[in-house]
This record gives sequence, structure tokens and C-alpha cells, in this order.
Amino acid sequence: MNLTNSRTYISLSTSLLTIKHTWKLRWVFFLASTSTLLSIPIIIKDGFGVGPAIGVGAFGFIVSIASIVVELRNIKANNDRLLFVPSPIFDHPDLRLNPWLERNGYSIKGKEAAMTVQSEAVNRFLASGGDAGFTLSNNYWKATQEITLDWRGKLLSEARGLNRIIFDSKKIRLAQDLKISRDGGLEVVEFQPTRYLEGFWTNEIASRDLKAESRTIFHGHTLFLHDDEVSPLEHSDCANFLGVSTLLIGNGSLLPLVRQSARSAQSASLAAPSGSGSVDLEDIHPGDTTLGQIICRGAEREMREEMGLADDVKIKSQMIGFSRTMSRGGKPEFFCVSWLESRNEKIELSKVEKLFTHHADGISVDWGQNPADIAVQLLKVSSENKATYSYALQWALEFFADALVSAPENAPFRQALKIHQEPHTI
Repeated sequence: MNLTNSRTYISLSTSLLTIKHTWKLRWVFFLASTSTLLSIPIIIKDGFGVGPAIGVGAFGFIVSIASIVVELRNIKANNDRLLFVPSPIFDHPDLRLNPWLERNGYSIKGKEAAMTVQSEAVNRFLASGGDAGFTLSNNYWKATQEITLDWRGKLLSEARGLNRIIFDSKKIRLAQDLKISRDGGLEVVEFQPTRYLEGFWTNEIASRDLKAESRTIFHGHTLFLHDDEVSPLEHSDCANFLGVSTLLIGNGSLLPLVRQSARSAQSASLAAPSGSGSVDLEDIHPGDTTLGQIICRGAEREMREEMGLADDVKIKSQMIGFSRTMSRGGKPEFFCVSWLESRNEKIELSKVEKLFTHHADGISVDWGQNPADIAVQLLKVSSENKATYSYALQWALEFFADALVSAPENAPFRQALKIHQEPHTI
């Protein structure tokens, strides 16, 4: 099967997830199958022969299929009854931050769909090369039961209709906002394991309302806004798994970008950072002790997948920014810069990720010029390409520009730029 061009594969993947998360289908199939299998040896043992046993098995199979067909029709009827409609966060005139966030230096940046929550102090600390410890909870985080199975089925049906591909992989939830401690560092952060779909029906509906027969039955913003106040992460009812983006710097005269395909779940058909996506639970390795190890490993994995970098290509990365995306329920996003230890590695897209991305031209940059001049150039390019650059790319360029100006010369990425001053061909 050609996955790149196959609508069948896309439809099948979301159909299977629909069945997985619709309990009636699972229980009908399980009970019918189990009762049929248990009855066959009893019938044979009682001397009725193989023929009646096969008949009972066939009858059970028919009942199972008929029950599933009926249930699928019920799901379709429910999907026709429900409707998710846009309800942008920026339409809330009294939108403000929880006092805890304000006391800890957070503020609202940007407008409308580009609105984020950021802390300048936190981002300066990250850009300087700072890091934090972490703890990992043993308890999986799951969405509130208020998000019913009917609603989840509707969301999956929408995804199937849009040809979206969904993988319910294990993710890492950030359970609290980054906070500067009294000694000037970052306090230890708490992680929780979760799954992609938990974010699909929490963060992804935070800017939508649900209607049933023209009556609004659920406001998505209530998952992270309380009386129009943006909640700290520890009080949010969203999955808030870690998003990550990185820019590959110092490679000749090009800052390479990729362009998301029309099937991408985020930023379809727009130019994106050199690597972007979300951190997997598997990105935590035994012996890891810092936030930066996890974030940078996730960023590098995404970049390897999207740009075709082999596993033996050595990459180094540094965090430069943290924000929360308001249009996605205050979802946490980390931003990094990455560089190759070797200056002569060939960069090309991998076959796997061509389903989701393809080459963009990149940004021509003279890495040997003054960092402040690089910052001005990147902001200018971003401003001129707002219509074709994803928000993630615009934010990544803004964080990088800020870091170029504010970070000390001994910051790891500043040292990397010094090594890569001479132009060379990718």
C-alpha cells in the first residue's frame, strides 16, 4: 500500500481509533465472541457433534456483525447531531492571566490566533543555557469524563473526513509552569505520562464550542479558562503535552525549513521550523536528570525524521524559549536551536516524513555577521512571510532573534555560531 497517496490508509487509521474509543462496539464484539467460543466446546462435549457447534459459532458471528452495524449507525446519527464550532479565545473581552502567573512574570503576547503566554525572565534564563530538573509521575493523565465518548467519536469522524492521520503515541504532560526560583534558577518541573488523543480532545477543542441540535452544550475554553482567567498548568483540564520546535543554525548560508503537507495535523501547507512536533515518552532515557535533555532529544528526533538526518549524525541543541499557545488551550511549547557537529553532512527529507512534510527553500543567513544583525534579518524575513510561515516558525524566529541579542557569548549556541562562521555547502 502506498501510504503517501492512500486515502484508504488515512480513513482506516482513524476508523480503528473510533472503534477503540467507542465502548459499546468493543463490548458487543467481546461478549458475542467470548460467548460463542465458550459455547462450542460445551456443545461438542455434550454429544451434539461438530455440526451444531459450527452452527452456534456462525450464529454468534452473525449476531456480532449485526450488533456492530447497528452501533455504527448510531454513531453516525450521533455525529450528525453534534457540531463543533469555532469559539476563538481572543473573543473574550475580559481575558486575563491568573494572579499566580502574573506574580511569576508571565504576560500575554501577540494577538488573535498568534496569542501566547510567556515569561521574559524564563526565556532569558533558557537562552543563557539554563536548565531545570524534573520528576516523572507514575500516573497516566486522562481527559475528564465530561468529554464523553460520543464527543470523542465526533472528533475522530471529523479527522477522518479531513484525511488527517492520527497516531495515539505516548506523550509527556507538563504539569506546572516554569518558575524562576529564589536563587535565580528554574524550579524542578513535574511530568506526567499521557497520550496524543488526550490532547486531541482537550487542547484541540479549547477554542471550540459543541452544539447539539443548535443548542450549545459545552464551551471548550472552560478546560483552561476560569472566569476568563488563564489557569496555571497545574489547574488546567487539558493534556498539555510538550510541543517542541528547533531551528538548524550555522550551516553554510542557509537556515533550512520544511513545509508541512496538507495532511499535517498542524500548520498544513505552511513553512515550519527545521524540526517541530511533540516530545514522546520514549524521549526520556534512563539516567536523564534535566528538562533540557528531554526537550532537546525530542527536538532532535523530530528534526532527524523531517530532514532525513541519519542516527549517526551528531547534533547538539539548546533551549531558547518557552511559551503557551492560547488557541490550543494554553498548550506548552519549547523552542530550541540545533547545530551539526560536522559541517559537511547532507540534509534531505526522509521517506517516512514525506507523508507529512517536504522541502521549503529555507532562509539565507550570513552566520558570520554580528548576532544583532542576524536577529534583525530574521525578524524582517518573518514579517515579510507571515502568510506562508506557520505560527511555530514565526515564534521560533522571534525567540531566536531575542536570544541572539540577550544571550551571553558563552551560551552554547553562541559558541556554535563561532565555529560555523565560514560558508560551506550543505
